[in-house]
Amino acid sequence: MMYHYKKVVTEKLNFFARIKATATKTSTGLQFAVFQKGSGKKPAIGATVNVNYSGYLENGVLFDTSDSKIAESFGKLDPQRAAQNGYMPLPYQYGSKGGMIPGFEEGLCKLNIGDKALIFIPSNLGYGENGAGNVIPPNANLIFEVELTE
Repeated sequence: MMYHYKKVVTEKLNFFARIKATATKTSTGLQFAVFQKGSGKKPAIGATVNVNYSGYLENGVLFDTSDSKIAESFGKLDPQRAAQNGYMPLPYQYGSKGGMIPGFEEGLCKLNIGDKALIFIPSNLGYGENGAGNVIPPNANLIFEVELTE
């Protein structure tokens, strides 16, 4: 059983490396790359968009996702969360600051509706030296696979 997840993680790490080679680096140190261009335009500041997301540590370990199928493929499906319809896109007020980690907000503002992208977040734009609970260790760089939808 564990071998199956190891294969999924290895495939994801290869995908990350391939896409990161094409990433744009911002002045803050954040890197992002759109790997599937959407057909939409940039949302207006303040407009509510939906974000499909999966968050990973640099070693390919999934720590959160809005997609139950991805959670299942990494052996992380939470049946209680699934029963409560907890695997849903995240509503986000485009351009807002302070509701999420800074790197996530910065990365989302680089995207148009329909874009699928990877956002590579250095720890200082993530959870920093404190980490987050037992899920994200201190000083962890994060990788988010996201899709912006209306």
